[in-house]
Amino acid sequence: MDLRVLIFAAAVSLLAGICFGLIPAFKTAQGKAYAALKEGGRGGTGTRHRVQRALVVAEMALALVLLVGAGLMIRTLTALWNVNPGFDTRNVLTFGLALPPAMNTATPEAIRAWLREAHQQFQSIPGVQSVSYTWGALPLSSDDEWLFWIDGEPKPASENDMNWALNYVVEPDYLKVMGIPLESGRFFTTHDDEHGRQVLQRDRPDRQAAAPQ
Repeated sequence: MDLRVLIFAAAVSLLAGICFGLIPAFKTAQGKAYAALKEGGRGGTGTRHRVQRALVVAEMALALVLLVGAGLMIRTLTALWNVNPGFDTRNVLTFGLALPPAMNTATPEAIRAWLREAHQQFQSIPGVQSVSYTWGALPLSSDDEWLFWIDGEPKPASENDMNWALNYVVEPDYLKVMGIPLESGRFFTTHDDEHGRQVLQRDRPDRQAAAPQ
């Protein structure tokens, strides 16, 4: 928060309060309050006072709506605060990692070796329990989409007609780092690398997905 903006906003608020508070005080000091009360007593049933009462009723109705809306919002936020998101963010540190410029022309095998070496260095830091690289798998963050079409069917004329799937990249300890419990199946292991057997979930066993080249 900018301290200068905060001081300016506070000064404007105090000045506005003082100015709008002094206007009724000046009117009262000039002796006009008694005349206004007498006039109000003579014409209390007039059109002017009916309009004033209608405005007061509308103001109270709007204030009631705002209070009800604020109460519902607070109750909703309280309920959301108590919802289990499925992961645990306590003692979890996330940060970006960029490859050195020398790796821009390296082979995929060299890049994997560099990342695995960096992983071991992070893992050896005192106090670190688990480490995992991730791409697009942080909750409430961005993701990575892949376009594809069904093998055996004509290739769509444009990308807008293709199917799309979300792609997430993680390491074996990702679930441990995020505190995500295992509901079914198994956790990732170090054998799930580029040489491991691919495991795909298909809606129809007789069809396979083909990615564009």
